[in-house]
Formats: sequence, structure tokens, C-alpha cells
Amino acid sequence: MKRRARIWGTLKLTLVAIALQSVASGQVSLLSQNDVPANEKTVTISASSTYPGTTPTRAIDGDLGTDWLAYGFSPQNLTLNLQASYYVTSVALMPNTGSGGYEGYTIEFKIRGSNDGATFHDMYAVGGELASATMYEGQPAPTFITFSGLVAYQYVQIDFTGGTSWPNVRELEVYGSASPIPEPATVALGLGLAAVAVAFVARRKKARQGA
Repeated sequence: MKRRARIWGTLKLTLVAIALQSVASGQVSLLSQNDVPANEKTVTISASSTYPGTTPTRAIDGDLGTDWLAYGFSPQNLTLNLQASYYVTSVALMPNTGSGGYEGYTIEFKIRGSNDGATFHDMYAVGGELASATMYEGQPAPTFITFSGLVAYQYVQIDFTGGTSWPNVRELEVYGSASPIPEPATVALGLGLAAVAVAFVARRKKARQGA
């Protein structure tokens, strides 16, 4: 129990660090309704399948003690309806902490966007690479992908494409802006608190030098 508490404490600190970095670069959370009851949320989320008792809303409830689990292996997906078009600048996903002997199991995914909820387009990370990554159950921090923020979408889809585990998400966060970000973000693809912290410090240092 103490070990689980320490893990959740670390995850909370990591998500706070990610939020700080995002705010510093002009981004805001597009899922800032974490504390709003499910029946009052404006942002909605749906899934291709759901294991009984793990609803998709658990992936955006702000509670690291809950999660969404697909009912089977990939392909699966989670789809967010932001209710308006936003220039998405980054996405952070946290899988299960790997309890039950599943530590190290992989979850492969890519990020796609749409403005009609029917036709989805692959999104690309800073540098032009396809916005895709692999998560590992039991990893100590979220998988974090940053985009250039130059294309606006109303729907953001986490498209699970493979791996050795049923897709699952303990917490999902999306950052963006109602208008284009003037300059591309400088973090390409990071995993973990260290990478996020280094990027945040670099941004602060650059800002002070330019002052």
C-alpha cells in the first residue's frame, strides 16, 4: 500500500511538471473539467470497447486511482470530442502502474485528429515524425508527445495499434490553444519527469536570456 501511494505521488508530481511546461509555452489544458461530474462535462470521450467496470471517462477524471481498459487487444481507440476546434500542442498518456505481474507489457499507439468525428488524420510530432509511441505497463511517468500546434482539430483520437497488453489508460491529458502557436514547441518526444523538467528549465533559461 505504501509503495502504491509513493507511485501515485510520483505520477501526480510528473503531471504537475508537464502542466507547468505546457503553461510556460502558451498552452492550456483542454480537459480542465476533471472535477466536473460526468453528466455535466462538455468534453466527452468514447471507446471502441470497454472492459466491464472501466468506463472511458475514468481516463479523464483526474484520478490516478482509476483507469480505462479495452476489452481485448489492439486495434482499439479512445476518442475525445473537445466540442470546438483547437490547435493541439501536446498529449500525455499514463498507462496502468503494472500491478498483477503485467509490468513491462507494451501498448503501441498513434495520435489522430478529425473535425467531423468520422474521418481521422494522422498527426505529426515536432520534427515531422508520425505522432506515435510505445508505453510500458509499470512505467513511472507519462508518455508525452508534442506537436507543432499548427493544425486545429475538434476530435483527438488515441489509436492503439499493437502491443502485448490490452490497451489501458490511467490518465490522459491534452494541451492546446484556440489560436495557432507562433513558434513550434521545442520538445519532440519525452518520457518521464526528467525529460519534462529539463525542457521546462531550458525554456525558463532562454526566456531570461532574451529578457
